[in-house]
Amino acid sequence: MDGLIDTQINGGFGIDFTSSINVQEDISVFRKKIVEHGVTSIVPTVISSKSENYKRLLQYNWIEQGNADVGATLLGLHLEGPFLSPEKKGCHSASNIVPIPSFKKGEEQKEALDLLKLVYGLDWSQISIVTLDASNDSFLHLLKNLQRHGIIVSIGHTTATTKQISRAIDEGATYLTHLMNANSPITARSTSVAGVVRLLNYFRCDQGVIIEQPMPFFYGLISDGLHVSDINLKLLYKCYPKGCVLVSDAIKAMSSKEKNTTLGDLNINIIDAEIPAAYIVNTTTLAGSVQNLFGCLLYMIKTNKHVPVHEVIECATSHPAELLGLKNVKGTLSSGADADFIIVSQDSETGSYTVDETWIQGNKAWAKTECI
Repeated sequence: MDGLIDTQINGGFGIDFTSSINVQEDISVFRKKIVEHGVTSIVPTVISSKSENYKRLLQYNWIEQGNADVGATLLGLHLEGPFLSPEKKGCHSASNIVPIPSFKKGEEQKEALDLLKLVYGLDWSQISIVTLDASNDSFLHLLKNLQRHGIIVSIGHTTATTKQISRAIDEGATYLTHLMNANSPITARSTSVAGVVRLLNYFRCDQGVIIEQPMPFFYGLISDGLHVSDINLKLLYKCYPKGCVLVSDAIKAMSSKEKNTTLGDLNINIIDAEIPAAYIVNTTTLAGSVQNLFGCLLYMIKTNKHVPVHEVIECATSHPAELLGLKNVKGTLSSGADADFIIVSQDSETGSYTVDETWIQGNKAWAKTECI
């Protein structure tokens, strides 16, 4: 099958991208290890931080083609914050959240740009995705500035209403960060973030006239068996299958034996269970996942048994590639593409799948038999 693309991955193998000190070394180790799980491209994710941390991390190279020697392709950073709703901060430290302020009339674009530069610094060349709270109209001015730099704007950690989200989409937002997590729920009188997914598949407003036309829009789902219930995984996929992008949201405890770990500057406990869970210490707040994207894909396949397997696989391959503007380059085995693929086997007794080989740019990057 096509190589997997993870657009939200905080770390793994004992590495946390947000707090990494030996950044270059950690990137190198991570790229070589993640291919063991069939992941051939990643968008490393940094959660809400102080300005100096963003500026420190953005000095490094986060965009680089992978190969058999270096491992997975780096597709730029996903900055998940700090412009998030304090009410929907999730596992982000409250002290790092920066609520989007109101800007002076007539100076909105300039003040928004100044704020972005103050927080992220002057060099945005290594940024691919930024997650923003869309519940404040000033959000639109941040969005426009980021778009001018070719950065994908995602809506997340937000209390935004359906109207606000729809406007954000009309203005160019193309992604929803981990849908169903850290956003307002559907109620009797408000569809909120999740309800927008249903509407997207059928309706688009063109000069005030509602027409049937799917939009080029995507939503992330953490299908680890904990973050989103099975029924919601089925419902959301059925509502808008072409926009579904599976993500791991993995933290440094993924493929690590750590029981007490960290995410950014937060302390995390790993709870052993049928599906291991990560929680902020002394809370019931989930703090990312300890599952890899291949495991999330298998869970999504199991949950959506009525859907052809090849269609579910697209949620971790061609859909994220299209989101990132890499259609026909990544997430496909069509002629002229990068030839990133994995060889998978199925156990005849249990029916479980395992990754046997990972190939990048047409060359073998990892094989299970060579590790025995």
